[in-house]
Amino acid sequence: MKTLYLDCFSGISGNMFIGALLDLGLDLEGAQAIFKGLAIKKEDLVLEKVDRQGISATYFNLVSEDEKSSHDHHHHHDHDHHH
Repeated sequence: MKTLYLDCFSGISGNMFIGALLDLGLDLEGAQAIFKGLAIKKEDLVLEKVDRQGISATYFNLVSEDEKSSHDHHHHHDHDHHH
């Protein structure tokens, strides 16, 4: 059994925690099973390797409902201009 110790003296966000777990070897396919149970689809996930001030990490986040509706709005808006 492995032990993980987190020293979050100033807190940690959920997306940062999941990104750290992915860097430690959390299987993304296994994690997606959890997300599916929460009605989160694969296309809702944002996952990319980033380098911040010389530190390589995995950036993880979810596409927000605002971003989805904003995209839909712009799509419909642009579509209406073509008519």
